[in-house]
Amino acid sequence: MKFQELNWEISVCKEKLKETDYQAIKHSEGLISDEEYEPIKAKREDWRKQINEYQALLPEAEAEYLAELEAEGVQDD
Repeated sequence: MKFQELNWEISVCKEKLKETDYQAIKHSEGLISDEEYEPIKAKREDWRKQINEYQALLPEAEAEYLAELEAEGVQDD
């Protein structure tokens, strides 16, 4: 996966976590049951796992991206 794609996927997962924060808070306050929260909890765990996996791939993808830019003659100023 390319550097930009990894960053985009990480952003999507983080946004999904933000969108379900209120449900996690409601659960912690006892406003929704364990049964109601379980599917949300599983999704949140999956998103965090995906973020960690994508972040582990970032250094190599970034190096490849920078090498491509250098090969194309794009420079950082």
